Amino acid sequence: MNFGISKHLLSKGLPLLKQELLPMLDAFQTRAASKMAGGATKNRKRGKKTPRGIKVEEGQEVQRQTILCTQLQLRYYPGQNVKIGTNMTLNAMVDGKVLITKEKLNPYPDSPIYSGVQNGEVIERVFVHVLPFKQENRFRLISLV
Repeated sequence: MNFGISKHLLSKGLPLLKQELLPMLDAFQTRAASKMAGGATKNRKRGKKTPRGIKVEEGQEVQRQTILCTQLQLRYYPGQNVKIGTNMTLNAMVDGKVLITKEKLNPYPDSPIYSGVQNGEVIERVFVHVLPFKQENRFRLISLV
């Protein structure tokens, strides 16, 4: 590429080279910012909250590992054939039907509400149970096979 720069300009030094090249650079198109830079937002809207609570109805048939209830604190207690996860989620341990009951709470001795129960205070809580399906009685003795 020849920009019309003579050899004597190169030998005289860089200041003269700049004087020769600057008018040529003005002919090239340069790009400018089309939008102003955005600032940080202060009043952001919060995202949608996670819906929590009981996810199944009473009498509904569920499979093993089905989520029965999500909660942040212990509002619903695990009953028969129900396990509680680390994030307080209740899951079914067996296939069966869901039963939701309100029962009298029987706390452990190291619980903070144990002394109140010993003094005669009645504490009722909601329990979620899974009643397993009845097993069929189809089996044969090994000696008859």
